[in-house]
Amino acid sequence: LPDALCESVREYTDTAVISISRFSGEGWDRDLKGHPMYEEGDFYLSHAERAMVEQVKKHFPKIVVVMNVGGMVDVGWIRENPRIEGALLGWQAGMEGGLAMADILCGDVNPSGKLTDTFAKRLEDYPSTAGFHESEDYVDYTEDIYVGYRYFETIPGAAEKVVYPFGFGLSYTTFDIKTDSVTNDGKNITVKATVKNTGDVAGKEVVQVYFCDMVSSLETPDKLLCDFEKVALKAGEEKTVSFSIPTERFEMVDRKLNRVLEPGDFRLYICPNSDGWNGADFKVVE
Repeated sequence: LPDALCESVREYTDTAVISISRFSGEGWDRDLKGHPMYEEGDFYLSHAERAMVEQVKKHFPKIVVVMNVGGMVDVGWIRENPRIEGALLGWQAGMEGGLAMADILCGDVNPSGKLTDTFAKRLEDYPSTAGFHESEDYVDYTEDIYVGYRYFETIPGAAEKVVYPFGFGLSYTTFDIKTDSVTNDGKNITVKATVKNTGDVAGKEVVQVYFCDMVSSLETPDKLLCDFEKVALKAGEEKTVSFSIPTERFEMVDRKLNRVLEPGDFRLYICPNSDGWNGADFKVVE
């Protein structure tokens, strides 16, 4: 990236948008034979990309990053860099993706998306990496039932590897979620929570409900998503959202593939992502 180009652009704007692209799609996945993702330029930034980021930092006081990617990549360099004030995960949004991202960057649309996966610090932080592509016919998920966010929320020390948790997502406003009540009529667990837009513009928040079986005799993850709802709120507005969750949703599967609902103590987490806690305990009785 020529310095002269940065200097000329800097004359009419104080904000730079960095776009990072990775290609993958139907019939064309990222080539992982020999784990080249460990190399720079796939999961991690290339040498040229790192140099470009440093060059942009030198010329522009405000920086936004757009990730035009179709899979997991390193985003630690975004989270750990105070000079980068915003990041937009565009995924591979198709022919209208560029216009949609422009609407968000210009503030014409307030984003309300949430991550459908956990972004970890290093490639090897994902347990499936070790055996990935040992065969073109299968992937051996050695983490067993602890796939995705379940692994990072359950396995000791795994939470420390997370950069952005499952269900995470910001917007141009802020929200507050408060649990009002949790009741159990024997068939359904009813959860009521109040969501308030504490910012200055209208937006949408996704209220997520996770649960944990505190005394299960089976091996279970510490958190399992059981329900969610997106709530639209004007600036300063608050709404009550209600969830009616059937008790069979708290069933577990044993090693013989039987569905089991054990009586005992459960904990609900009502929060904006898998890393939060704001909830109550309840019991399931035979």
